[in-house]
Amino acid sequence: MERREEKKKARILAAAAAITERYKKRNEKLEQKLEKKMSVLSVPATNLEIKSPTTSEESKKKQEPEAEALPSDYLAVFALGVLLAITIVILWDLLSNLRNPFR
Repeated sequence: MERREEKKKARILAAAAAITERYKKRNEKLEQKLEKKMSVLSVPATNLEIKSPTTSEESKKKQEPEAEALPSDYLAVFALGVLLAITIVILWDLLSNLRNPFR
């Protein structure tokens, strides 16, 4: 009985050791890949510039003024309104003819 338990424990320990070795190798490969990618992504510190935060006054000066509506925009809106009104009148006429088709 004791031998069976010892063999069972030995098998479990051997399986655990094999699993840990497999994951150690896997982790080493992943670390190597990560190091390669990080070396590609790394940027020399000499190329970096630190900019001071701007004040609200400076940012207001840098912003472009808001675009004003041009007369052509007003004309386009007026034309769309006229087209909408004509469409409503035509639909009203057609719908009233449907109610009384023999007028």
